[in-house]
Amino acid sequence: MCPYNVLQIRTVPREEKAKFSLMGRVKLYVHSGKQAFVANPDACRGCGLCVQVCPEKAIKLQRAVQRTIEQSLPAD
Repeated sequence: MCPYNVLQIRTVPREEKAKFSLMGRVKLYVHSGKQAFVANPDACRGCGLCVQVCPEKAIKLQRAVQRTIEQSLPAD
C-alpha cells in the first residue's frame, strides 16, 4: 500500500475496539478486525497513494508545518 512504510495494518485490540462507535465497529468487522495505523509519519513523502487505495476514504493529506532550527532546539 505505502511504498515508504508509513502505514501499518494491524488487528485492533479489544480495549481499543470498545471505544469505537457502532458504525466504526461494523466497519472494523467488515475489514476482519484490522485497521491501518500511521507507524512512521516522518517517512511520508506525500505521494497520495494511501488516499487513493483507502476503501473508507478516511485518509487526507495535510501540509506539514516546517520548523526552524531554533524551534527544534530544547529550551534552556
